[in-house]
Amino acid sequence: MKKISFIFVLLITSFYCFAQKIETVKIDSKVYGSREIIIYTPRLYEEYPQKKYEVVYVFDAQARQYFDIVHSSLAFMNSAVPMIVVGVISKERDDDFLPAYIHGETAKMMRDNKGRANDFLKFLKNDIFTYVNKNYRTLPTRLAIGHSNGGVFITYCMVEDPTLFNGYIAISPHMRYDKMQLVDSLQKFDPGKVKREIFYYMSKGNESTTDWEKSINRTREFFNSEKTNKVIHFEYEYFPSETHTTIYPKAVINGFNKWFAYQYNNLNRCKEYYTSLKERDNYTLSEEDLLGHISNHFWAKDYSTAKDFMEWGKSMFPNSRLLADFDKRLGMVQETKAPSIFPEKCLGTWEGTMKIYSYNTLRDSVKVRFTAAKTNVKGIYTWKTEYLSATTPMIKDYKLVIDDLDKGRYKLDEGDGVELIEYNVNNKLYSLFKVNDIWLTATTQLLDDKLIFEVTSGKESNEVKAITNYSFTNVQRVIMTKIE
Repeated sequence: MKKISFIFVLLITSFYCFAQKIETVKIDSKVYGSREIIIYTPRLYEEYPQKKYEVVYVFDAQARQYFDIVHSSLAFMNSAVPMIVVGVISKERDDDFLPAYIHGETAKMMRDNKGRANDFLKFLKNDIFTYVNKNYRTLPTRLAIGHSNGGVFITYCMVEDPTLFNGYIAISPHMRYDKMQLVDSLQKFDPGKVKREIFYYMSKGNESTTDWEKSINRTREFFNSEKTNKVIHFEYEYFPSETHTTIYPKAVINGFNKWFAYQYNNLNRCKEYYTSLKERDNYTLSEEDLLGHISNHFWAKDYSTAKDFMEWGKSMFPNSRLLADFDKRLGMVQETKAPSIFPEKCLGTWEGTMKIYSYNTLRDSVKVRFTAAKTNVKGIYTWKTEYLSATTPMIKDYKLVIDDLDKGRYKLDEGDGVELIEYNVNNKLYSLFKVNDIWLTATTQLLDDKLIFEVTSGKESNEVKAITNYSFTNVQRVIMTKIE
């Protein structure tokens, strides 16, 4: 039976990868009359008529390569979660994707187009969604992929109606359109309308114009704001070697990888997701689908997560021979341990906006870039912070040195003879020191996929009996997301 169950998992993967069905259909629309869409269904759609699927909507499908890259990539990426892919064809993409312009200078760029994103949204919601849900076995989970103007449109959808999609992959979105109209419109976004946390992935190529860069940076500031990051999981990637065109295939793959990691790699989130599907759509995770999740983690050599999912599976399907046989295989593997040294976990480049408070009042903010990297000397790491202020930029190019791993003690070498002692406790560095009459605390915390840096400062304020109190004058705090 063990061989049979293992072959079954391989067959599942094979069916997902190499069989497909693609058809073009016409949809009647009150807005446009008649329009075509392209629909891809994986082979298992025919093999298992009880199964339902998440749906990916790809905009700009009149350029067939955009649609083909998406469904072809999906077939190789996650065998546990096959998806229906809908290619949305535009006859005039500027008119479909862009909101009506409000600046006269934009009219010259738009030719005869007025910008009818509002009509296209109605067409999508009332006609395309209705047709797809009526004629295909769909789950309520929808993803949107848009490039350039298409990235503008899917972001416009999020602002106007956050319930339209659960995930967004915006590839080099043209956010500078109409003097950054949509960037300004982001301020209308109402977090209260979000029923379940939204996933938003944005990428940028080597577009170098100042207004393009500024529009992307302003967009990132919105997604990294406290108002937004409570209801939106934001991911950003910069591809310095890719143009506005060549970025598409890489960003599609990376965007999906981050979506799958966000949605399915965390056991608790996965449980919550399938529980919500049961409540909303009366859809129950099957034994075969669960085995697909386990096998994905197994082949990725993430044996610890595979075992966690297996325990969940055994509680749901206690008499499953398939799970029992695969569980034996899991028991024979040796786990690869994740990095246990704090700086190793922080390697990469991170960005965020530092908020600077004084006596509970926000006084300033500045974009910050932090880089952690190995050096040629074992136990010594580059620990560089760049303050990307337009007026007073600053770079603190320090080194973090392992001092005593058993005690979790590190030294932060500032390079001028100053060394701060820091202690690591549960993925958080702590330091306490005094400069002249000012006491400071500094912490660096790795929390899930965020790196949080915070500094506080204050002076001795008063003494009550044997206790000395200190004021909490200033606080600097930044929540950073990994970009490289």
